Amino acid sequence: MYGLFIDEVGNSSLKISTPEINDRYFSLTGVILHADYAQGVLTPQLNDFKSKGFVAPIEGQPVILHRSKIKGADQEFEKLKDKNVRARFDRELLSLLQSWEYVVVSVCIDKKQHKESYAHCNDVYHYCLEVLLERYFFFLKSKNASGEVVAEARGGKEDYKLKNKYKNFYFLGTRYVKSLDLQKYLKGEELIIKSKPDNVAGLQLCDLVAYPSFQEILCDNGVVRKQELCYSAKIVNILCSKYYSEKGKNYGKKFINNGGSSEPPDAFAAPISG
Repeated sequence: MYGLFIDEVGNSSLKISTPEINDRYFSLTGVILHADYAQGVLTPQLNDFKSKGFVAPIEGQPVILHRSKIKGADQEFEKLKDKNVRARFDRELLSLLQSWEYVVVSVCIDKKQHKESYAHCNDVYHYCLEVLLERYFFFLKSKNASGEVVAEARGGKEDYKLKNKYKNFYFLGTRYVKSLDLQKYLKGEELIIKSKPDNVAGLQLCDLVAYPSFQEILCDNGVVRKQELCYSAKIVNILCSKYYSEKGKNYGKKFINNGGSSEPPDAFAAPISG
């Protein structure tokens, strides 16, 4: 039994109002974890890491690793303003990200190109989710295993729409995977929605790698320069061995910059039947 834990980077709205990278581009990253490993290894090791004095816990609340707070040394992560504490935190976190067993799939879309290619534009979150689910399906199929999908809460209305979209994929299939095949490997029709206070280890791991993966895809496609990656570059180096691959081919990164190009790589080119 596996779990796909999902986090987003950027603004899923098709309205592009600034020249910022995060406004024009949107990505959805999924981290795949075996359920036993997530419970027996990742969760206790993550909790142990969070108890080492890097943070000042807020009374009555669990410590949640959140990349933006860590980067800015905000709130409970204020101790990271100390250079020595920050150095030790970064070193130990990188070691854990390297040692943990997980698989990464990231889908990034150029919203400007997408909008210009369609008169009636798709919801980019739902669009990226479809591509992500296709890759998750092929992963599960290769393992002959079942899996569930866990996404971070976005808000009442958005969560409702997302759950309905997931059900549509489950009962109707995607462009390249038939519904009966999805149903064979996905545990059920319900998308699991969790918020940050739920303290889900898989979602926190995804939060830590989603932005570096987003930057790497943009770097691969000439949108940003390598020297702009900074600390993320160290995480990117780790992710090279974590991306989903089959038979030596990397299927863990997908950049959609020509509107309807959700076509899977060569190995996934034909619909799967039976």
